[in-house]
Amino acid sequence: MKVRGPNQSPVGDWIASNAFTALVITGLTAISGVLAARALGVTGRGELAAIQIWATQLTPLALLGLGESLVYFAARKRDEIPSLTATAITIGLAGSVVAAIAGFFLIPWTLTAASGHLVGAATAFLLAIPLSVAVGLAYCPLRAVGAFGTWNVLRTVQTAMWPAVLLVAWGLGRRDAVAISHFYLVGLSTLLILIAVRVRREFPGPLRVSTKHSRELIAFGLPALMATLPDAANSRVDQIFVAAYWGVEPLGLYAVASTWSGAYATLFSALIHVVVPHVARLGTGEEQKTEFLRLWRFGVLIAGVMALATAAMAPLAVPLLFGHQFARASGLAVLLCLPSMLVVLRQLLAAGSLGLGRPRSLAKASTVALIVNVALLWLLTPRSFLLGPPLSAAIAHTVGAALLLRDMRGHLAARFKEFVPTMADAGGLQALLRTWRGRPARTSTILDDK
Repeated sequence: MKVRGPNQSPVGDWIASNAFTALVITGLTAISGVLAARALGVTGRGELAAIQIWATQLTPLALLGLGESLVYFAARKRDEIPSLTATAITIGLAGSVVAAIAGFFLIPWTLTAASGHLVGAATAFLLAIPLSVAVGLAYCPLRAVGAFGTWNVLRTVQTAMWPAVLLVAWGLGRRDAVAISHFYLVGLSTLLILIAVRVRREFPGPLRVSTKHSRELIAFGLPALMATLPDAANSRVDQIFVAAYWGVEPLGLYAVASTWSGAYATLFSALIHVVVPHVARLGTGEEQKTEFLRLWRFGVLIAGVMALATAAMAPLAVPLLFGHQFARASGLAVLLCLPSMLVVLRQLLAAGSLGLGRPRSLAKASTVALIVNVALLWLLTPRSFLLGPPLSAAIAHTVGAALLLRDMRGHLAARFKEFVPTMADAGGLQALLRTWRGRPARTSTILDDK
């Protein structure tokens, strides 16, 4: 076992712990996308995306920013984790009711061209909102205490549930979007029970819903929600416009292109998920600044390499993996790689701001990005679903990232060049990769050295 010196940070070990899991999850996500595309075809894949859109879009609203809020306070108040978790889940379930009511009225607008049974299936799928909220919040404290082994196992099981659902549906001869959405709800309910039992074993104690904790979680969570909700909306708003203006078949092509272009996001999250608890636990502002800037430069290198590789492989990989009927999605997948890269980098900046205890600083950049994206989608999507959404997303995320980067520079009193990766950072990345492959690097990594 690696022995860490008194001045060394655990974040390198945390990322290494997450990296293998992220690779597995990325593979499982890819398998899910391939199974869904091959089982349902272009139209069926579009129908499944249409059923899922509003439940997926509204879940972050129901969460009320409680995920990162729970991680932040659990990292600082470990003895109160059971009460914090119970309080967060209670608030989240209340938010789920409001989100589901909103979805009930929004679904018919998006699916006006779809059949009645598809609208009904999308409405039933709103049950995924409270289930997803409870699942997502239940294991947040594991991140806070650095229990990434257990957290990664539960994340992997959650991701594996989706291809398992698709395989069960395929085996039963139920290769239609409505049946698959119903199977998914059953699987999510089973998963919630499993996670609740495991996390409860990890954090015994009274599950009291506390008024004090409610105020703390909401005070931190609502500003975080104002910042992260526009980002969450941006992740699916393009599909809403494609569904509303072009129908389910183009939506099927667009969903596959989005799946491929963002395939590396799960792997990149191995870095993002450790930023909030790691930065939050540091004692001084200067330590927080130094560590976040290291993680940021590291992230820029990884995101750039991953985006270029994903774009280069798209023309061959998309038809090979998803089927030749999706070959038309290859060019769209290439175009979506740029906004996908900007999204993960903005998520990294957002995680840094939350780790610094400054959720309000995210709201402006995220809201402006959403407004720009919606306005451009409204103008461009009716003209072309192949060019309109990618162009809208690229412009919107560029504007949002620039605003957020400017705000972070001001708060950290950092020069612009401190955000720019250097050759030393590239060397540190190579050393870390050699370490993960089992060949210890001759020099320590940029993440482990203080």
